Amino acid sequence: EVFYDVGGFDGFTSQEFIKHCPDFAGVHLFEPEPGNFENCSRALGGRPKVTLHPYGLSSQSGSLSIIPAGSGSVISQQGSVTIEVRRLDELGLPAPTFLKMDIEGAEPFALDGARQTIERAHPVLALAVYHYADGQAPFWQIPEKVLSIRDDYDVYVRHYTESIYETVMFFVPN
Repeated sequence: EVFYDVGGFDGFTSQEFIKHCPDFAGVHLFEPEPGNFENCSRALGGRPKVTLHPYGLSSQSGSLSIIPAGSGSVISQQGSVTIEVRRLDELGLPAPTFLKMDIEGAEPFALDGARQTIERAHPVLALAVYHYADGQAPFWQIPEKVLSIRDDYDVYVRHYTESIYETVMFFVPN
């Protein structure tokens, strides 16, 4: 398995992946917020077959501003921290078998930059959809986007908490 942890926050999800899939071929963690990236480095730095990327993924490569807030850091023109973002399709990394994204509502942009990778590799996808609870964007934008890339996924939704947070949409190749 090659796991992509997009929005690595503190490295916990990658650590869980490694625990449950110890014979993995590679882990690529993407975390652009400097404080979060430091936490990921402490948790995972130096492990074999784990690569930490100090940038985020989006539809275009460049710089963006964020409001740093730990697990809730968000892109904003009023942001006080500048981060780098890249298009996944341009990185030349090993093809993912499992791609997780939890990037505070920026998932549609990252999917746009990962279209060719998803089309070619056909990975399992785990995409956070709870960021859309405030009505800013409809959550069904996520399955529409993924299924426009490949329509041969089975789609599942799982909610992990009693609050509105931590709802994940899974796309499993069929």
